[in-house]
Amino acid sequence: MARVFKACSVEGCNRDAHEPGSGRGCCSRHYQRLRKNGDPLKSKINREQSGQPCSVDGCDKRSGYHGFCQAHYKRWLKYGHPEVVSDTFRRRVRWVEAHVAYDGDDCLKWPFSVGDNGRGIVQVDGRQMTAPRFMCLLAHGGPPSPEHEAAHNCGKGHEGCINPQHLRWDTSAGNHADKVEHGTIIRGEAVNTAKLNEDQVREIRRIGSSMERRDIAAMFDVSYWTIWEIQTRRSWAWLI
Repeated sequence: MARVFKACSVEGCNRDAHEPGSGRGCCSRHYQRLRKNGDPLKSKINREQSGQPCSVDGCDKRSGYHGFCQAHYKRWLKYGHPEVVSDTFRRRVRWVEAHVAYDGDDCLKWPFSVGDNGRGIVQVDGRQMTAPRFMCLLAHGGPPSPEHEAAHNCGKGHEGCINPQHLRWDTSAGNHADKVEHGTIIRGEAVNTAKLNEDQVREIRRIGSSMERRDIAAMFDVSYWTIWEIQTRRSWAWLI
């Protein structure tokens, strides 16, 4: 038996509607307009408010999508309300809040997915941040300045540690020094594309201006600019 489709719910349109539950009673054309513009009769996004702040309280991003910024517009399309956050982010936030009082000595492992740097992501008040930073905010209050980072005393941030006792606020320089001390930063000859080792870099600096840089480059089989960066300490600056 042939399948029978209802007509599009938009008045005056005689096209077939999507299957029940998949197109809100609209044909393909009107459903796409509804998704993009919030109204099946609008063929273009209403940009009268373009450049104005998003209509969601507390959001200072530019609007242009039915009065919302892009992020809140997508939530409105997906969930029917611009301030609804996905269950995934809600679960993550609740998990962090439930472990603020954790006082164990061992690392507390982040149980959800992580990014390339090994750290999880949460979304709070419409803004994304790393899970360690959110935990540090809850456990130790706000950072001394916007430039301060959530640093790990244990050196296991890349392994997903989120133990509040292992976290502290520190400057970028202090956090970087921690990574060097813990051996979690890859630099120098540890980089898999490095062509020189530490002894060779020291020798290049010892030679200095006694030879032309092009000749030094030929000696070590690297480019002129590699020699220039090493001698001017634009690369390998940490090596004494």
